[in-house]
Amino acid sequence: MKILIGLVVVLVSLKAYGEQLDSRSSVEGVEVSTARFSPGETVARHTLQGELNIDFSDVSITQRIRVPFLPDLDYKLPPIVVSLVSDGQDLVPRARGLNITKDPFWDYIVGAGRSWQEGAVSVASLPLTLVFRPVNCTHNGLIRIEYNAVEILKTSILVGQETCHFIRFDIVGDGRASFSRDQRSKEGAIEDARVRAAWQEEKAGILPVYSFDQFEKDYGADLALFTTGLPDNDDLSTAGFYYDGKHFSDGCRTRFGPYPYCNQMIMTSFSTAKTAFTAVTLMAMAQQFGESVYDQTIGDLLVESKNSAGEWGDVTLNDIGDMASGNFSDSRPLADPEPGQFYQDGDRRDKLASAFSWPHARAPGTYFVYQTADTFIQINAMDEYLRRHKAAETDSFRYFTENILKPLSVSPDVMNTRRTREAGRVNSGTAFGGMGLWWTPDAIVKIARLMLIDKGVINGRQVLHPGALGATMQLDPSDRGLGTRFFGQFYNNNTWAWPVRSLGSQFWCDPFVPIMSGLSGVRVFMMPNGLIYYYFNDAQAFPGAEAIIAADKIRPFCTALAPG
Repeated sequence: MKILIGLVVVLVSLKAYGEQLDSRSSVEGVEVSTARFSPGETVARHTLQGELNIDFSDVSITQRIRVPFLPDLDYKLPPIVVSLVSDGQDLVPRARGLNITKDPFWDYIVGAGRSWQEGAVSVASLPLTLVFRPVNCTHNGLIRIEYNAVEILKTSILVGQETCHFIRFDIVGDGRASFSRDQRSKEGAIEDARVRAAWQEEKAGILPVYSFDQFEKDYGADLALFTTGLPDNDDLSTAGFYYDGKHFSDGCRTRFGPYPYCNQMIMTSFSTAKTAFTAVTLMAMAQQFGESVYDQTIGDLLVESKNSAGEWGDVTLNDIGDMASGNFSDSRPLADPEPGQFYQDGDRRDKLASAFSWPHARAPGTYFVYQTADTFIQINAMDEYLRRHKAAETDSFRYFTENILKPLSVSPDVMNTRRTREAGRVNSGTAFGGMGLWWTPDAIVKIARLMLIDKGVINGRQVLHPGALGATMQLDPSDRGLGTRFFGQFYNNNTWAWPVRSLGSQFWCDPFVPIMSGLSGVRVFMMPNGLIYYYFNDAQAFPGAEAIIAADKIRPFCTALAPG
């Protein structure tokens, strides 16, 4: 491992995880490109409305990287089943979001695609995200369907992108498909009209996207400084800015060319979920029920804590959100070890028992030790609080979806989370909390904008408690959270923060930069001057100092923070 302090970059040699093949645009000597899957302009002569069943089980998976604890890629893809509604050239799945399969490894998401005409053949493509269940990684690809008025002529798949350092692979080949055209009842036609209307509303709500070149032109941005330390190849899935009401994107990369559905590229959240889901949900609960929710104790809310190895009677939701439960056996700040069988695909009871297995070590609220399992305890406590207060939604993630995600008009494809397995049913129980979500670029920008720029207000309504949000965003000097013993950073309310005064005299006012951060190479910087900067990579690159300096050049942080 190499740690480059000036950039706060952690680079882990991928060769330690297995053989890494050279980046290429061919598989087994066959040239492939996303261009073949990218929508054309000519309107298709034939519609593709109905149920599509695709079998890619004979398509080979070419492994590129695999960590030793994962099984070899000798498994097959599950059937892909999607029911489509046509809306002009758009093809919209009737059911959006995560499709849970019976396969032990794979789930999938199919996004809205497009149809067009190529000569005598009608063609469609659909964005496909394969979700590798053991580590919750997303692997983005495309499906191409060639068809006529009678039948499906050819179906192809291309997968060559992921935000995942655990496992990488390419999938290129042809499958078999059957298609059942709709014979819709009156009720079915009404439902299809609803699907079309919802899709039109969703498209209208997507933030317009501008190029990096435009960002550089408009604000004199030093793009080279911003992107210092990031991969310059397809290890970087995407990067972007939000500033002055505009979303600027560098596009979405794959090993086979640009991804044509960048707004729908689904990327693994990893621990950004701790901020964007858990922290935001608790701030929304504080707004609804009062800020005293932070003072509620784990000992009171969760009976399972009574007979645990640690001491939880005085641990508050505020303490555990600061990663300061005081219950741990490894005092290293970022070891994040697995207690018991916590990371196994178990039920709530077993996962919670594992999370509660740490012994007591320090007084609560006094010592930072980063433990993802503690966030699962936090989510369970929040669920119990919602039940006791008879909230309309007593599941934290559904509460988050109804109060935050839907009002923000994010894609329904990200309104899902990983959950415990109950009664043998995959993904049917309690949300993980500290991981297990997925983002589109549009979605993560909207959540960061809610926290940084909109001050917790959606459509004119205050949905996040102002005081709790102010502390989370390091605007309350009396509540910084705790020092992390990691490059001088702080952690408060499930959110990282970087005190950047040491980066130069221009930061004389001692500003903090709140950060959402996730494994693999995922970061969202919420700069004090109102600039949001995000990136998703799987090279384990976490640069930050240069981007902070570059952001300050656009508008000085100390000017932005000055009273009045």
